[in-house]
Amino acid sequence: MISMLYRFIQITTVALLMVGCKHTTENEFLIPFEEQDIKNEAMLPFDQHMLLAACAPRKLYVSSFPKKWFDPYGEFLSIKAAEPVWRFLGHPGLPTVNWPPENTPISSTHLGYHRRPGGHGIPTFDWQCYLNFTDQAFGITPTD
Repeated sequence: MISMLYRFIQITTVALLMVGCKHTTENEFLIPFEEQDIKNEAMLPFDQHMLLAACAPRKLYVSSFPKKWFDPYGEFLSIKAAEPVWRFLGHPGLPTVNWPPENTPISSTHLGYHRRPGGHGIPTFDWQCYLNFTDQAFGITPTD
């Protein structure tokens, strides 16, 4: 279990590095483009769902929360837009077409998503969702 969690964290870290994120003074992660590019989304050379699709066929979990610079609904739409790549590779997509309510995780063997209230940090609810997804994704039955 610990080794799988470590691998999950490695995969997540690699995904962030692939995006080329930088840490700003506002404690937000932004892609390093010029300010004029950020204000003109149509001129960006890619969209978020393309970055998520590049992770296929690996397991991917997206979590969201509402705050300045964040768009939970857009993040859900991104994972749904990337979902056909997993389906093409023979893996199931998310088990819903509708945006789930807050604190309602959804997942399949390869994709997972949840949103929660609050801000930065990884509260207990997030950890529970990540660990449940990891157990489900790798076919582990939790023992008491």
